[in-house]
Amino acid sequence: MKIIFYSLSFHTFVLLKRMTMKKILATTLFFLVIYIVTGHSQTVPNGGFENWETRVLYEEPAEWTTGNMLSFLFNVTVASKTTDSYCGDYALRLDTRVTDETIPGFAFSNGMITTGNMDEGFQFSGGIPVSGSPTGLSGFFKYNIPFLDVGLILVAFKKDGNSVGQVIYPLLFSSSTYTKIDIPVSDLSDVPDSAFIAFATTNPDDPRTGGWIQVDSLWFTGIEDTVPNGNFESWQEAAYFEPTSWLTGNLFSHLFGGDTSATRTEDAYAGNYAIRIESVETLVPDDDGIIYANMGYIMPYSESVNLNESMPAFPVDINPSGLTGYYKFQPFENDTALIMAILTDSKGNEYTAVRPLPASADYTEFKLDFSYPLNVLITQVSIIANTSLYFDPSTQIQNLGESGSVLFLDELNLADACNYSETFTIETLQENVCGNDTAILSAGEGWGSITWSTGDTTEEITVVVDEPMEVSALVTSATSWCFYTDTIRLAPLDGCVNLNTTHNSDDLRIYPNPGNGLINIDLEDKYTGEILLEVYNETGQLVFRKTLSPKGGYVAIDLSELKKGLYYIKITSLVKTFNKTLLIE
Repeated sequence: MKIIFYSLSFHTFVLLKRMTMKKILATTLFFLVIYIVTGHSQTVPNGGFENWETRVLYEEPAEWTTGNMLSFLFNVTVASKTTDSYCGDYALRLDTRVTDETIPGFAFSNGMITTGNMDEGFQFSGGIPVSGSPTGLSGFFKYNIPFLDVGLILVAFKKDGNSVGQVIYPLLFSSSTYTKIDIPVSDLSDVPDSAFIAFATTNPDDPRTGGWIQVDSLWFTGIEDTVPNGNFESWQEAAYFEPTSWLTGNLFSHLFGGDTSATRTEDAYAGNYAIRIESVETLVPDDDGIIYANMGYIMPYSESVNLNESMPAFPVDINPSGLTGYYKFQPFENDTALIMAILTDSKGNEYTAVRPLPASADYTEFKLDFSYPLNVLITQVSIIANTSLYFDPSTQIQNLGESGSVLFLDELNLADACNYSETFTIETLQENVCGNDTAILSAGEGWGSITWSTGDTTEEITVVVDEPMEVSALVTSATSWCFYTDTIRLAPLDGCVNLNTTHNSDDLRIYPNPGNGLINIDLEDKYTGEILLEVYNETGQLVFRKTLSPKGGYVAIDLSELKKGLYYIKITSLVKTFNKTLLIE
């Protein structure tokens, strides 16, 4: 397994963005259109490092270390507490897990494997103190090992740090109930002072899937020393203290041993706290085993972080022009700290920016400039700062720094330098839609790119409005790094009239006009029988309807409750439709 960091090149980027939403009112169309304007700004989550949290990774049996320290990086656990025990409340269960790699379920007692393999023998540090010469290890096991695979139990002994003998016991096939296993120990070259116990669900040199082992009630034979927590009753949380929304080297120092690299400090530029990052010697996994590296860094945190797949990032809703903040740096010898940003656009393209942070005894303001094409939409930003590591173009960690360099960071923020002189509003083009239920929408000319919620990318689109709906468009500026959005809500209205095609009729006289709404309607005597009177406002919405029986071609109507404004009168008889405008003052 390899921790992947991104290569860097020293160049600057300028990046701008603004998000606006407008919903317009079209008075000459027969749609319901709502007008809303909102603005967005973007800050780096917890960029002032005021908020910290205890982050729980998993449960671990006390006095034991399990493969969870590695499998956690793949978002799985290979060791867990089970109530399916031989005796007591709990036992240890180990499972082979499959992610990008097949990860053996393994656990070992106090100590740490550093190098070696099954054929050549393991090298390990620490162990369980023992006195006298043990004759073996016993315990209860149930397991399932796939065909052609092998589970393993390792018992090793040392004296004064040197190996005096070890036994590798294979587990084959399966045992559906707990079975006592006795592992004899003989041919020790000297009386040991410490012991080391390890289990694996599959052969680490040729891992296969599907294997599991449950372990309970371990004890040494031939000596009085006990196996610490050999009954797996005691469990503890694997947890560490981190700034909210961030991941630091504390994860690896916690998983693989080493000093804490990131701490909360009251030596802040603003607020109560800042973050203090120190490069410390920490064990990290590598393709060739576990190695040492001087690590002190910070990057975005996600609960689903998988460093082998991608760099975790913060989502953004602006196109930022850069990253600003305050730092001070106390280097060891000639170390130089670095701050880096990786920006990802909506199509998955990445743009990087990096700058050194030279030595500074006092808090100093810095700006990391961004740059990328005008017509892109930035969706996420990853920010990485480190005390001494160099990011090699081949993505390998080069340990150029030394332990002891200290970097302070505070008040990180994304800079937004959008060109606010531009605006964007969706326009409606057709004059009437009654009986048609279609709308022609336009984003206008001169944009760098246009993307409609319908999937179209043209300047104009035609939509069918047979029910209430929303249509959105996102445009990018052709002259700046801004983008804009607008949403129009459309709905066909009941009883709408094609106002732009109605005309006054000489056969109809309304008076007084203008007036206060108390009107007289004079029809010629030849129009007899019932008529339908409809009144529409300026947007084409029906506001009054009544069936009338004129006497002598004359009716009086009270419309004084209507608001002041222009109205359209429509009168329908058996033989003709009359149209007239009315102004109520």
